Amino acid sequence: MISVKNITKSYGELDVISDLSFEIEGGILGIAAPKGSGKTSLLNIICGVTPADSGEILVDGLDVW
Repeated sequence: MISVKNITKSYGELDVISDLSFEIEGGILGIAAPKGSGKTSLLNIICGVTPADSGEILVDGLDVW
């Protein structure tokens, strides 16, 4: 299970992700949104490539960071 809790991410003055929370319990998930809406930033945060400004990512109960 992947738990995303209260994630925020900004680049300077631009808020890309603001207080996002959700859980994924397996299966296949698609993310569709307009260009520049934070899809890649979200995936990079979940994978541990880019740190979030605040919030928590848990994969099977373990903190990614």
